[in-house]
Amino acid sequence: MFHPEYGAQAQDVARLRIAARLDYVERHLASGGPYLLGDTLTVADAYLYTILSWSDFAKVDLAAFPLVRALIARIGARPAVREAIQREAARQLT
Repeated sequence: MFHPEYGAQAQDVARLRIAARLDYVERHLASGGPYLLGDTLTVADAYLYTILSWSDFAKVDLAAFPLVRALIARIGARPAVREAIQREAARQLT
């Protein structure tokens, strides 16, 4: 997906595959959320948050996945996550 030499068609196929996996996560959250493994935040949620934070860059539209977006917002609102993001942004400026 990040290799422009593969062309737009390959990138579109990759986005479709990602959407299928996000649909799976969406259905999983609907059956047992608010986190991937139930009521407790785990490393799996943190990893998914990190991966999905690249969605804008990768032009992956999350509009069809409200529970996934809610999960991202819930994790992103945690004080430790906000602090880590601020520290990383500050580090990028130096």
